[in-house]
Order: sequence, then structure tokens, then C-alpha cells
Amino acid sequence: NQLKYGFIVVVLICLFIGGLIAIYIAKKNYYPISRIMEKLRGQVEWKGEGETDEYALINQALQKLVDQNTMLSDAFSKQKNVWRQNFLYRLLKGRKDETLPAELSMEKLGISFHSDTFCVAVFWIKDIGELFRGEDVSEGEREQALQLIIDNILSELLEGKQTVYTLEVDNILTCLINTADSSEDSL
Repeated sequence: NQLKYGFIVVVLICLFIGGLIAIYIAKKNYYPISRIMEKLRGQVEWKGEGETDEYALINQALQKLVDQNTMLSDAFSKQKNVWRQNFLYRLLKGRKDETLPAELSMEKLGISFHSDTFCVAVFWIKDIGELFRGEDVSEGEREQALQLIIDNILSELLEGKQTVYTLEVDNILTCLINTADSSEDSL
């Protein structure tokens, strides 16, 4: 009989110690999630039903973050060409942007110069209407298409030996050509 009570006491002690360990481990494992939830409170509006599920809320916040990142990336991609042309315009005009280092701007805008030898080609086109005869295209779209055509033709002609950037400077189509080497023969 005493053995039976001793066994029950040992089992109860084991259950009590096991419960304490389980509570400790649960709190320890939940602590990072509770810190995330504190940061998310007020940032994300819960769109679920009933009680809030922390994992669902974290998933919703991450999805919102991914969506915002995609939206910003798309907006940057759309504006990247305009920023690139603005940077090259300022470069050709000799104006420096003191707020950002040129190397950082060039890297972000996808501009790379392989040497310190440049050539500037200027195209004065009086009328591009003949090129788009019979098509309902706005003036801005015509200029963009013409710029793309000249950029592609020059890139093909130079066969990758030079890097070509096409932009409009004072209503004149201008190509900034960076040669792969600095010899005069490459120009």
C-alpha cells in the first residue's frame, strides 16, 4: 500500500516538474513571436474572423510587406529610365549632384563606363512624322520610339565594343558613347 502511494507521489512530482518544464519551454519559444506581435500591433489591420491567430497575422504582415516591395520595385523600374536620362543629362551639362556619389547613382541606374574615353553623337531630326505615317502615335511616344531605334542601331553597329546611352538634350537626340578602350582608333 505504501508502495502504491509512493508511486503515485512520484508520478505527481514528475507531472508537476514536466508541467513546469513545458510552461518554461512554451514561454521561451513564444517570446520571439510576442516581440514580433508587439512590433506589428497598430501596423497591420487584422482581416481574419474571430480570435487573432499570431501566425496568420505575421503572414498577413509579410504579404503586405512583399506587396509594397513589389509595388516600389515596379515604380522604380518605371522611373529608372527617366532618372538615368536625367543623370546623363546633368553629366553632359557638367552639373554634379552633390547629394549622391556618382558611383552609387551610376550603379543604381545601371550605368557603367568601361574607360575614360567618350564620344558624343548628336542627331538633329527635323520631322519624324514620316517614320510613323498612318499610325496614331503621340509625339512623346514617337520620340521614345525614335530614341530606342537609334539606340538599338548604334548598339548593333558598335557590336558591344562601346556602351551607348541615348538621351534628349535641349530637344536634340544625343548619344553618349563610352569606348571599351582609350585608343583613338576605337572612336
